[in-house]
Amino acid sequence: MVVLNIQRIDGMGDTLNVYGHNFQIKVLAALCTDKDFISRVFDIIHPSYFDNESLKFLSEHSLLYYKEYKKLPTLEVFKVSLNSVREDDLLCEEIKSNLKDVWKWLDSTDLEFVKTKTIEFCQNQELKRAILRSVDLLKEGKYDAIKKSIDDALKKGTVTDTGHDYISEVDKRYEDEEQLERIETGWEVVDDVMSGGLPKTNLGVVMAPTGVGKSFVLCHIGANALKANKTVLHITLELNEMYVARRYDAILTKHNLDDLKDHIDDIKRTIERYEGKLLIKYFPPGTISIDGVNGYIERLRMLGFEPDILILDYAELLKLPANRQLRSDEILAELYKDLRGTAGIYNCAVWTADQSNRSGADKDVLEGDMISNSFAKLFAVDFLMTLSRRPKDKVNNTARFHIGKSRLGPDGLTFPSKFYTTNGQIEIFNERTDKGKDVKGEMQTDDEYNRKYLSNMYEQLVKRKNNDTDIF
Repeated sequence: MVVLNIQRIDGMGDTLNVYGHNFQIKVLAALCTDKDFISRVFDIIHPSYFDNESLKFLSEHSLLYYKEYKKLPTLEVFKVSLNSVREDDLLCEEIKSNLKDVWKWLDSTDLEFVKTKTIEFCQNQELKRAILRSVDLLKEGKYDAIKKSIDDALKKGTVTDTGHDYISEVDKRYEDEEQLERIETGWEVVDDVMSGGLPKTNLGVVMAPTGVGKSFVLCHIGANALKANKTVLHITLELNEMYVARRYDAILTKHNLDDLKDHIDDIKRTIERYEGKLLIKYFPPGTISIDGVNGYIERLRMLGFEPDILILDYAELLKLPANRQLRSDEILAELYKDLRGTAGIYNCAVWTADQSNRSGADKDVLEGDMISNSFAKLFAVDFLMTLSRRPKDKVNNTARFHIGKSRLGPDGLTFPSKFYTTNGQIEIFNERTDKGKDVKGEMQTDDEYNRKYLSNMYEQLVKRKNNDTDIF
């Protein structure tokens, strides 16, 4: 955790000299002995933090060597580097003297302390710069930009993982794949496509035209995670908390939404069987940004609530940052990147919904390029599932789910579905199974639907005419 030291932020401690000369020598010793340390501070430590030219020289060449070769500098590296200052005898001798001291402290017992204080110092300097940059942003009222600048500064120097060594860690990458925690949707055919569900740190999107049932799909995913004893955070920017909770009640008990009040005891008995957690939070649309969502999750984590899955209904209703340098479609693309970043930061799977464009309303199968407002949003998406329910499907309680994009397995697949909005029950089938064939057979073509619709209209007109005749 970064501790803001006011004395160092007000200009009194802009170099490591506040800790003394020997401390700076030991910082250089750490740069020469600890690859994790040098990779962690590489972007935040600067030669200017050292208080004389010889120490600046040694730190600069340590960082330059690591940047080019990704290896720790050796004594031979510094000897060769000295060629650049041979003409300055005084500086050259001072560098040699300090270099001897560096090598003397390579095994110092307090290097861990030195590294910790150095990281803290460098992080405080980054925070100082962010605060100073925020002065102009404050005048312009760009509060989201101020928070982002501060957050970015706080994150610097926190990465301890140097990455995956491709050559030496072959076994590890396949072990990690097997151990990767996935959150199942509850639909076997969909989970199979994802090799077991949406992995934590990944972003899944349900896309459909307005009024088709995206929110029901998200609730179904959340309900299945709850049944699997996962911790679910459902943020709604559209429906209020009680209404969303009733949808969960209907999905879990299979009672119709209109009848739930008559089955309260059964609702209690049902949900008491699950060991998972579900928290539903409503924010009015346009009142909270993605940074605000992250801050809310941070507060929940402090209270012991760490979500395995975040359901966000839905992302485009978040407060978007005002950025004159980006077009509106670019801002939306950045929003989706930030949302996927949230999945990574908090190690949870994230599901959200999105609208299709106008052309999607007339299609039996929606493709990914029909997403509204910004196609670039899809670049950050790991799994896109589209939903189509034409008027004819609403009559028959049928739907089509289509895998529009997948980094987790095959895409381009379409599955028939039974979709009941009365109680939120959604079943998705492989069309090659008997049940899938039956459901697909229930799906009418446009011509069949039109004939049935006109026939019903005709029957209603005849009935009305007969009733009118009876009256008179």
